[in-house]
Amino acid sequence: MTTPRLAIGTSDFRKLRAAGTRYVDKSAFIVDILSANAEVILLPRPRRFGKTLNLTTLAAYVERCDEDRTPLFDDLEVWQAGDDVRGHFGRHPVLFLTFKDVKARSWPHCRAAVAELVAAE
Repeated sequence: MTTPRLAIGTSDFRKLRAAGTRYVDKSAFIVDILSANAEVILLPRPRRFGKTLNLTTLAAYVERCDEDRTPLFDDLEVWQAGDDVRGHFGRHPVLFLTFKDVKARSWPHCRAAVAELVAAE
């Protein structure tokens, strides 16, 4: 039996799960987000603390699409959370923007990079 490899630097949930790499189940994050009675949720974490991975996990769970994503989640904690959470599975339109690759030395350059990213989306 081979041990699943580590996916260092990969922050896309679907890529991690599809590749069969080692994944520490943090899908309870989805339950917390969907159960929160909040208009805005702030995720203040330092770099390399899994913000993008958590958000790609959330997006993959709630995003409406033709692909059956059940195999990505059926062995994770979120799948056992109950009908109120399961009711969100694959039901919502999602716009996903990440600013992790926006690197600029000045505010005008940063603003231009963000504007370009939004325009591309």
